[in-house]
Formats: sequence, C-alpha cells, structure tokens
Amino acid sequence: MFHAPVHVSIVLFPECDPSIVYGVFDTLWAPGRFSTNLQEKPTREPLFVPRLVAADAGPLRLITEVSIIPQDTIADVERTDVVFVRTW
Repeated sequence: MFHAPVHVSIVLFPECDPSIVYGVFDTLWAPGRFSTNLQEKPTREPLFVPRLVAADAGPLRLITEVSIIPQDTIADVERTDVVFVRTW
C-alpha cells in the first residue's frame, strides 16, 4: 500500500550546526529511495520529502562559519507535515 510521502521542513538559523542539519536531512531523504538489494534499481517511493528552509533566500552563514543555501524560504513553503526547528 502506498502512502503519500511526509513533507518535512528543516528550518535554518545562523545558530544551526551544519552536521546536524545535513544529518537530519540525509536521514529523512534516504528511506524508500533505495532497494533493499543494492544490485536492483530503486522501486519504492520516498517516505519523506525533506526541505531546507530559512526566513530569507540566499546563502546563510551558520555558527561554524559554513554557508548553506536553503532550498526554500519559509514564505514559499506550500506544504509541510512536520517542522524541525533547532532548540537551545
């Protein structure tokens, strides 16, 4: 049975650690995209559709001085089922 993928917005702030951002993104991006047999082509649909979002478009300099480019602005997000926000 196929269910529509869960859309996830990962909100970026200057205080974000890039390893955490990309770790969450990669963890959500992979499920369902790969076959259980590495010799076969993927046959399943993705379980999640993660997107990196920020208040403004363009590169965002993070606390580690690494720049990251959001895929969308918060205002441009048309659908999200789950929102990840960094907490202190």
